[in-house]
Amino acid sequence: MNMTKKLMTLLLVLMSANMAFAYEYFEVDGIYYLSNGSEAIVSPQSLNALNPSYYSGDVVIPETVTYNGVTYLVTAIGNQAFYRCSNLTSIHIPKSIKRVEGNMCFYSCEKLSIVEIESLESWCNIDFEISNGYNYSYSNPLCYAHNLYINGEPLTELVIPSGVTRIGTSAFCKLSSLSRLVIPNSVTSIGHEAFVGCDGFDRMDIPDLASWLNKDIQGKGSNPMGCSRKIYLDGVEMPHELVIPETTIRISANVFNGCHTVTSISIPSSVESIGTNAFSDCDSLERVEIQDIAAWCNIVFENEGANPISNAIPADWWDWRNIAVHINGAPITHLVVPEGVTSIGAYAFGGAKLEHVTFPNTLVSIGDHAFPYNLFDEVVLPKSLKTLGKCAFPKCNNLKKVQINDGLDVIPEFAFESCDSLSDVPLPSTVKIIDQQAFSSCRDLTMMPMTDSLQTIGYASFAGSGIEKLKTGASVTSIGDFAFYSCHGLTRAEISDPVTTLGKMTFAYSALKNVIVGNGVHKIPEEFCLGCSGLTSVMLGNAVDTLDAQCFKYCEYLDTIMCMAKVPPVMNGAEDSFFEPLVFQNATLYVPVGSLEAYKTAKVWKKFQNIVAKNFDIPGDVNGDGEINIGDTNSVIDVIINGGGAGTGGHSRIPACDVNGDGEVNIADVNAIIEMIIGN
Repeated sequence: MNMTKKLMTLLLVLMSANMAFAYEYFEVDGIYYLSNGSEAIVSPQSLNALNPSYYSGDVVIPETVTYNGVTYLVTAIGNQAFYRCSNLTSIHIPKSIKRVEGNMCFYSCEKLSIVEIESLESWCNIDFEISNGYNYSYSNPLCYAHNLYINGEPLTELVIPSGVTRIGTSAFCKLSSLSRLVIPNSVTSIGHEAFVGCDGFDRMDIPDLASWLNKDIQGKGSNPMGCSRKIYLDGVEMPHELVIPETTIRISANVFNGCHTVTSISIPSSVESIGTNAFSDCDSLERVEIQDIAAWCNIVFENEGANPISNAIPADWWDWRNIAVHINGAPITHLVVPEGVTSIGAYAFGGAKLEHVTFPNTLVSIGDHAFPYNLFDEVVLPKSLKTLGKCAFPKCNNLKKVQINDGLDVIPEFAFESCDSLSDVPLPSTVKIIDQQAFSSCRDLTMMPMTDSLQTIGYASFAGSGIEKLKTGASVTSIGDFAFYSCHGLTRAEISDPVTTLGKMTFAYSALKNVIVGNGVHKIPEEFCLGCSGLTSVMLGNAVDTLDAQCFKYCEYLDTIMCMAKVPPVMNGAEDSFFEPLVFQNATLYVPVGSLEAYKTAKVWKKFQNIVAKNFDIPGDVNGDGEINIGDTNSVIDVIINGGGAGTGGHSRIPACDVNGDGEVNIADVNAIIEMIIGN
């Protein structure tokens, strides 16, 4: 063997993951092979990068090939064997082929128009490799040819032979010449994308519905129902109003995925589970009939696409009140979950357009995605409820009030996300965690739900909401990233001392004017108040030791900064990434008495042109002279009258003069200082 052939053999060995030992690269009748023991694998014609050669015209792959006196069974088409063979026009594939390696075997074979096979049984058992996602398989020549021939005859009626148990991955992808498809009961599984792109054949025949409901249909593009104009059951056209047999316990995944013919589906109370995407893309489905609410609540839906309710679109879809769900023939508008029901399963009533819902006192859990896209205006959760699933009530745009009784300790992620009208959510004392995006985009929610037991405000939990003021209370210890991002009504935030952790972009692009960070926080995170263009005053607690980059970037009207830390906090980032240049020029920086010189020489802090020492240890000492006196009263009065601060360069506002902490500078602050003077 010459050096060129050795190099080519080595390359082929490296490319083929399924091959073992003792390879030999050889050519017979214009087709190249790689030996694999007693078998041969069809291989690329040339791997010479400088002078590549490609198969063209009509290629007939034999069932066996003899070379040097040895006869090999041709069992596979190797990785990229016909890659970029743009002049290949037809290919004959023998029944001995068991596999096609790699997902690019026939890539860019644009002129390929005929694929001829010898046996449907063997073809159905080939698994053509596919890419991730909804892609046509370039390992199957049908991707380009669109026409399948059997022993010289074009295939227009595809009758899968009785006895075939599986249809492989991508087996008939983009086969557009079909007028009819017949699948026998012997077929138990249909691989991924087996019929993807087979659009518009007239008729599909299956022997019986019960058998079909148990098929292992493996994914999108696997179910040929989506390609057929009519479906027949045992020779009779399947009714548009389909009734699932009473004895059915499980409806398997994808069994009606993409079905265009069914307008109504009746699910018996015997059904216990429905598989993934069983009813996805059923774009003619208008009505779902159920027999028993309690039984429906116990069905295990494996995802949203498993529930026909979530996929039902009434004929007059523009009427948002049209009801898709019926029980024993009557539309459901007011759902009354019967007493004795302890759980409502995941995805149970998503998109049901319910106007009212009543829960029993026996209810212990509501599953994930149980009630999105419904129309009720109030939800009362019973005291018995211990678990509320994620995404339980999102996008219920009419929902105004939620009553959560004692029992829950977590408001889960996305629980009420995008409930635009939600304005009243009194939390029980048991709630400790408000999880990720639980109330995000609740634009009418102006008052922060707060309890003495609340410990965690999670990631983006109120992002885009209508919260106007925030005071974290006595138990909150952490606030997550983006928690109050883009809250356009939020003007004041007071973070109490128990809080130790703040997430990045906590208040970014909100309407904040004043923010107070308590003495438990050590680090002001990156982009903490980024883009809060209305922010005027900031108070940082005495434990703050680090500021991350852009924490107050684009807050150009910031005029009062009180940093209570005796040691200047470390500025973690480029010097120009914390404050706008105008802030250094116009704002007053208040620092502890005794720390003035340290701040004047510290990174970034030294750039402030107006740094004032203040005694933060004396509550009510507004003017910072070390004692509570009439000067403090005058400072507050001056802010009330003129908006300026006596003796402070005109910059002392909230929080400096808000002595009583109500978010405003008013007569109550004057009274508070007078009481301190009298008391002393």
